[in-house]
This record gives sequence, structure tokens and C-alpha cells, in this order.
Amino acid sequence: MGFHTVFKGPLWEASKAWAVVRESSCTWEDPIIPRSWESTILYHSKRIPSTPLEAVGFRKVSPILIREVGCGTMEEVLEEEALRLRAVRVVRGPYLQMVGPRSAIVHWRTNEPVRSALSYGTDMFHHSDTVWETHATADHAVSVEGLEPNVRYFYAFHGNGATYLPADSGRFIQTAPPVGSKSFVRVWALGDAGTGSIQQKRVRDAYYQFVDAVAHHRGQTDLILLLGDNAYYDGKDREYQHKVFEVYDDIFRYVPVWPTLGNHDGHSADSRTQTGPYYEIFDLPAEGQLGGVPSGTEAYYSFDYANIHFVVLETYYLLLSRAQRRWLERDLQSTDQDWIVVYFHFPPYTKGSHDSDIEPPLIAVRSELLPLLERYGVDLVLSGHSHSYERSYLLHGHYGFSFSFKKSMHTVGPTGAGSGDPQSTDGPYIKMGGRSEGTVYVVCGSSGKRSGGSLDHPAMATSLNVLGSCVLEFESVDPSTLLLRVQFVDDRGKVRDAFAIRKELNATGVQGPTLSSLHIAPNPAYSGDRVHIYTDHPILSTWLVGPTGALLRRGTEPHLSLHGVPAGYYALWIQTAKGRSVLPLLIVER
Repeated sequence: MGFHTVFKGPLWEASKAWAVVRESSCTWEDPIIPRSWESTILYHSKRIPSTPLEAVGFRKVSPILIREVGCGTMEEVLEEEALRLRAVRVVRGPYLQMVGPRSAIVHWRTNEPVRSALSYGTDMFHHSDTVWETHATADHAVSVEGLEPNVRYFYAFHGNGATYLPADSGRFIQTAPPVGSKSFVRVWALGDAGTGSIQQKRVRDAYYQFVDAVAHHRGQTDLILLLGDNAYYDGKDREYQHKVFEVYDDIFRYVPVWPTLGNHDGHSADSRTQTGPYYEIFDLPAEGQLGGVPSGTEAYYSFDYANIHFVVLETYYLLLSRAQRRWLERDLQSTDQDWIVVYFHFPPYTKGSHDSDIEPPLIAVRSELLPLLERYGVDLVLSGHSHSYERSYLLHGHYGFSFSFKKSMHTVGPTGAGSGDPQSTDGPYIKMGGRSEGTVYVVCGSSGKRSGGSLDHPAMATSLNVLGSCVLEFESVDPSTLLLRVQFVDDRGKVRDAFAIRKELNATGVQGPTLSSLHIAPNPAYSGDRVHIYTDHPILSTWLVGPTGALLRRGTEPHLSLHGVPAGYYALWIQTAKGRSVLPLLIVER
């Protein structure tokens, strides 16, 4: 049997397409060719009227392809080609990796090897750019460069002469805001999620319900964090397929996912050699491509998104790695982002399905990593492993066992010992923009199952044996005030815990030196009096904090009214452009 070559292209929008047949030993004595063809078939240099390819089953023919096919009538050949092209399908993804302000990586898997192209553009139906792969493969990863910050690009996949995954409103790359910008950012954090259970899917659906119903920035999700044990039981490729990609397929196609390795993922992957399914599936910025100090390994890494610096550590194989700790200190020293969020799998404080008082890896996290994190001003630490939700006060300096925790000693800030709930009388946790002002620790390991425990660690403000996931929202209240709001959303879409960290920056956005000359008078003061603040520098903010840590008054003047404030011991926080100080204040009855 002879062969002929069929040429199709370019990208077809209506009925404009053509085929060329040449070098053929086939004989078509009576080809079925209606005379309404707008383009032509060239057969042995003879011009024959032709028909639109739409008539034989083609839809949106993809960029140029030359391929040899078997003999038959022209209609049979085109029908055979259409069936073959329809057989190419996406069986994993697409999912996004390393999305920055100007670049992104798109991954997907097809049912058979095919050399593919990714086309993209800001118009869903008209793509301005195309990136071709160099060879046929079933596991695809295409890097897209030269993008603009904070812009939405729709994408489609082409191969074997057809568009096998067309553009869709639910498939796009939303590039990151410029680094340092104070944009609204929403992050979805999932711990120990990959069980493949109905519980995992309920947590997923509850988040979708939550984000589609919020009053502000409805439907927006910018990043997904996986806190380890992403695919039970061993982190194998087929487990990632059924328990991760098939569960989160609809959101992975437009929200980038940023993982850390858990102990179950480590059953089939090795961080020392960067081998195994975890490292084959994910592309992570080992060379500092998106900010931070290059780590030289995908096992631990950092990246910037808007005004947030994320640091991802590996606590399974590399917990005691000197290289990881040296890199961590260099990375934390180098960042000048407004917020620092660190996440890893093993929690420093927990009384859930694991106990941080008796398990050596958890003790090591607390004693080896926390002093470094707190020294360099980390605001929030996320982990999983314990299948529960636990959340601390604003802490600093507690590296021992739970019985040694003292709220008066280990909580910091004017409201550090409170609930942190911005809707409560305690108010949010307050940080004045400097380093070493306290960290909140969250265990969010119940995104796929819950396993109980005593849930009574004294460092925790809230402990729940409840399925759910965490929602982080970063926003700017005004040029000198930032807010991080964290909510735990259960598997029914209800917010079961909420806290916030409010950060006050001075005019330059950084903390200055401590004030050396400052006093308040009268002190002691009578209830109902006015306290005067004497300093050489303009006052930016004053905070009157009660004996329980509650924020009672806030001002910007060099005086503060005590009207309605009962007798007791108080702390007066004072922030100027030169620094911050906290002074004791005694209020007495007349």
C-alpha cells in the first residue's frame, strides 16, 4: 500500500483549511469530493475542488503538521486522521508551577507521547504566542517567559495537528504582582490532605463554597500550599494521580501549587538525591528564580510573592542538615519583605495525633529551627503531621517541653496572650514592624482526615479535632499598616477559628532603633486624666494595652485620654520615626 502526506494548517477559525497530497502511489479513481470546497487538494499536480475540513469531523485544526497516512478515499483519510487526533487526551493536569511576575511553568500528562505546543494570550480565543516542545513526551513541562506582572493569560495545548485541549475560562496563568507590592493575596493551605477519601473532598468543596461566598475578592485564590503527606500512603505516582490531581484538578489549572515533603511522601522520594515521584512531579526554585537565596536543591527553597517571603523547609530527611540551616539563616537575613511565612511538615508544638513532647523529630524542630525563625522575625509558621487543627498565641522564646510554657513569659506584644481574633475584645496580635516580635504557629493537618489526641498544649490558643483547611489573606490597611488574617474553615464551610496579625510600619517601612529619651506624665495617673508623652521625635502611634493583653486605646497624638479606663497596671506602646518603646503605666482611683 502506498502512502500520501497530509498537510493541515494554519490554525483554523472557520472553514479556512486545506490539505495537500503528494508523492502518492495511491489511486483514487472516484474520490468523494463535493464541489463546495473553498480550498484545494493538489493531487499529482492536478487541481481538484475541495470541501471544508469541518465536514469530515475536524474542529479548530492546530498549527502545521505533515504526516504520512494510509491510502483510501480522501474522506476516509481525513476521518481516520480525525479519530487519531481525538485519541490524544490529557490525563493529568494541567497544573501550574513557579508562577512569578514574568514567568510560569505549565505541566500536564497525555495518554501517549506527543510533541506539543502551548499557545497563550490575554484573549481567550486569539493567542499571540506559542511555545513548542523539542520532542515527543507524555509528561509535559513548558516554561513561559516574558509575561507581564498581574496579568491573566489563557492557554491551550496543540499536537499532532490538532488542539487537543482548547482554551477555557477556567484555564489560565495569573501572573504574580510585582515583588514588594502590597496587593491583596489569598492563600489556601492544606495539610495531610492526600487520602483520597470523602473527607478530603468535603474539605475541598467547603473551601470552594467559602471562597465563592466571601464579600471581598470573591473567588480569588492566588497560591496553594501543600504542607506534606500530600499523597498517602507512600507518595507514589499513582497515589498522586488519584489523591491529588484528580481531586484538585479544577483549581490546579489556574492556581500554582507549592509543596513541602512529608514523611509519607518520603517513602518513595529521597531529598538527598532529589529522586522519586515528589521530585519528578514538582518544579521548585532551587536557584532562587523567584526571589530569596538559591538553595541549590528542590528539597528546600524560598520565593517572593507580592510583599510576602515564603520559606519551605524539609523536615524528614534533612531536619538536622547543616546545609539547610546555613541556607535558612542566609535567606532570612537577605529578605526585606513585609511578611515572612515558613512552612514544613513536622510541627514544633502539638498534642494531636502526634506529641511534640516525646517525638524526637518534633523536639528537634522546636529546639533547632525555632530560635533561628524567631530571631529573624518570621510571622507565621505552618505545619501538618498531626491530624488536627492547633494554633498558638503570638510566641517568642519557648523551645522546651509543654510543661515549661508560661503565657506571661512566652507571649509577646500588646495582645500576644489573647485570642488574636480581630472581632473579639482582645483584637489582633500586634507587631510594630521589627524583628523578634513573635511568631504564630499553626498545625493544619486535618485536610484529609482527623485523628484526635489530647489537644491540650498550653501554647495553643485553639485546638480542634475537626476536618478543614487554612485560608491566609494578606492586605494593606493603609501605607503604614498591614494585616494578615488567618481562618480555619471546616468541612462544612464554617470558620472555626480566626486570628490576625496587624503590623505597624514606620514611614520607611522598617523598624528603627529603640528610643533612648522618652517619658510619660503623670505616672501614676488618675483614672479619667490625660497622660502626656514627652519625646524629641514625632509620634506615629500610641497603644494602651490592658493587663489581659487587650488593646484599649490607640492614638497618634502626644497625649492619651484615660477617660473610662479603670485602675490597674497598663503598658503604653509608643512608636516614632526613630523607634519604639513600651512603658509601664499605673492608673489609680481618685
